[in-house]
Amino acid sequence: MGIGKKIVFADRLFRIAERIVQWLPATVSTAAVALASGWAVYVTEALGKYAPASWITSALAGGIVAAVCFWLWANASERLQQVKVSKLWAERPMLVNPLDDIFNRQTMDLSTFFNNYRKPSDDKIFNECVLRGPALVIFLERVSLTDNNFQQCDFVKVPLNPTVENAVMFRRFSAARCTFVGVTFLIQENLVSQFPKGTPWIN
Repeated sequence: MGIGKKIVFADRLFRIAERIVQWLPATVSTAAVALASGWAVYVTEALGKYAPASWITSALAGGIVAAVCFWLWANASERLQQVKVSKLWAERPMLVNPLDDIFNRQTMDLSTFFNNYRKPSDDKIFNECVLRGPALVIFLERVSLTDNNFQQCDFVKVPLNPTVENAVMFRRFSAARCTFVGVTFLIQENLVSQFPKGTPWIN
C-alpha cells in the first residue's frame, strides 16, 4: 500500500472513530435503560426475598456500570480530540497569496499575513478554512465570526488602539465555518461583543 493510500485509509478510520464517539452517549444511554429494565425484573424475582438490601445493591451496581461507561466515553472523546488537533498541525499548509480577498477551503499559516511595517490586511474573507498559528492576531475594526472552531487558542481583551509590534493585523475580517489552531487573539474592548458567548477570555 502506497503512502497516499495509507493516508486516505487512516483518514477514513479517524472519521469512523469520530462518528462512533459522537453517537456513543446516546447509544450507551439507550442500552443502559434496556439493561436496567431487564436487570430490575431479574433482581425482583431472584433477590426479592433479600429486599431492601438487594434493591440498594442493584442500584449501586447500576450506578457503577453507568459511571464506567461514561468514563470510557470521556476518555475516548479526549483522545480523539488530541488526535484531531495533531492532525490539524500535521496538515501541510497551502501556498496562498496574502493579497487575495477571499479564501475557500484552504489550510494556511496566519503568519503569511504578517507585515513588517505594521500594515493591516483589509477585507479578508475566509470560508471553511484551517487557520493556524503560532500567531498573535489583532482585529482593528469589524470582525464577523460564524460557526467557527477554536483549538488551543487564547483570547485576551486589550484597550482601544493598543501599540502592538508583532501581531498579524486584520481590518474588517470575516470567517465562517473555519478552524483556528494555536492562535492568540488580542481583542479590543469595542469588538468583544462580536465574539460568541462563552469565549474563554484570559482577562
